[in-house]
Amino acid sequence: MASSGKRITRRSRAALRVDPERLHDAARRDDHAIAEEAAADPASAPVQQPENWRGAELIEPETTVQVTLRVHRDTLRAFQADGPGAEQRMARVLDEQARTQTD
Repeated sequence: MASSGKRITRRSRAALRVDPERLHDAARRDDHAIAEEAAADPASAPVQQPENWRGAELIEPETTVQVTLRVHRDTLRAFQADGPGAEQRMARVLDEQARTQTD
């Protein structure tokens, strides 16, 4: 097996555990102190204020649902003739058809 040249570092579970003293220190800080610390950290994202979220709409990504579908043998062969991914191509055609029906 060829080496990629990247170094792999393995760590024990003990090394990944959170230091209890550090955890207690975090619990003693109030929200204001945590917000100040986060604001001072250049790697942290800015804290969003509640007024920035007013009127926001949650947009959930489209998900797929597994179904069993019977199609004519010739239809399946036509989609399979283009190589791997026949099911994805069939789903795209069905999606396009559904969109034209709702327009």
